[in-house]
Amino acid sequence: MQRLKRSGVTILALIGLLSGSAVAWAAEEETAEVEIEADESADTLFNFGYDLVNRVFVWGLSRLDGVYDCTLENGTLTATYGSTDDEGVVPVDNLEDGAGAVLFPNRPADEVADDQVPAETPIAYMGADGECGLSGGNVPGPNGQVNHGMFMKLFTSLFEGTRRGCVVRHLAQSGLGRGDQLV
Repeated sequence: MQRLKRSGVTILALIGLLSGSAVAWAAEEETAEVEIEADESADTLFNFGYDLVNRVFVWGLSRLDGVYDCTLENGTLTATYGSTDDEGVVPVDNLEDGAGAVLFPNRPADEVADDQVPAETPIAYMGADGECGLSGGNVPGPNGQVNHGMFMKLFTSLFEGTRRGCVVRHLAQSGLGRGDQLV
């Protein structure tokens, strides 16, 4: 009798796991939720997050003194991805939260050119080609591992811009690839 109960519990657990994976598989592959963090240093804004479902590290750098304020508040956003290019970069085509397309804070009034929209108008997210754009890359290593080192290796291979050391330091101090994200 005891063995029969254990078998029933095992079968129920297996059915639950299979149905959960079927739901995940049936969901649209290119859209997933990304938790975004923002780290600011001297004159650079570093937005980054991790898509746990697709194992994509999403990031973007912008200037704090530019025309746009590209700050993304901490929280979960829905990201739609484009096609991976030859270098393994995955462009983020769209970001949304519960209210729809992500809107950035207003442009500074003193930096708006005559041909631009009024300063009171929020800036809609413009995808990877825009000034506030994000892109990403696939995190898993050759054996499918996801750990903090894989995030660091991926980012340093994709980003060679100015203030690299400072940005890498922020990423190194993050919790990416630890805890629930470790595979």
